[in-house]
Amino acid sequence: MVVWAHRCYAHGAPVVIVNGGPTEMDGLATVVVRGPIDETLPLIVG
Repeated sequence: MVVWAHRCYAHGAPVVIVNGGPTEMDGLATVVVRGPIDETLPLIVG
């Protein structure tokens, strides 16, 4: 995932991070969503 986040960021694509706490990649993110992934991800993707 780290490699993909860097590639997306380098090419100007949005990076969305869904995680329960801070990550090293948060600085690359266009959007950071905090919370349990099993609860937040279904709300995002429908």
